[in-house]
Amino acid sequence: MQHLPLKEDTDVGAVVEDLAARRFLTREQAEAVDQAAVRRFLASPLASELRKADRVEREFRFSLLMPGEKYFPELDGGEEVLLQGVVDLFAVRDGGVTVVDFKTDYVTEDTLPEKIAHYRPQLEAYSAALERILELPVKHRILYFFCAGQAVEV
Repeated sequence: MQHLPLKEDTDVGAVVEDLAARRFLTREQAEAVDQAAVRRFLASPLASELRKADRVEREFRFSLLMPGEKYFPELDGGEEVLLQGVVDLFAVRDGGVTVVDFKTDYVTEDTLPEKIAHYRPQLEAYSAALERILELPVKHRILYFFCAGQAVEV
């Protein structure tokens, strides 16, 4: 996803082949790409919204000190923890940020609430970091499940 053009008419097969030729993907990884799922994402309302963004960043790495009690309530005030992560994608539009985390988990209607609860802290941490770094509010936090072709706002 890091190197995929967000255009709806992107030739996913050609992109995968190019990434393999440039050794960003092994041959096995290239063959494992679910191209139909990627095309479904590119045709999704989420991808359409991302194409309207003023700025889109992918694989955004960050490290910053955050108040420790935010993540570990047992810590005394004033202690800090080093928060590090890699945001799959964020987009800036109309003075706000949308954070997207891509997931390849198999989900069903029954398991979706559990998956959302599992990933919520990760998206909250990413949002807190981006708000500090970008000095903009995070307006949307989205999990995109490729298996289901479903975007879920968290």
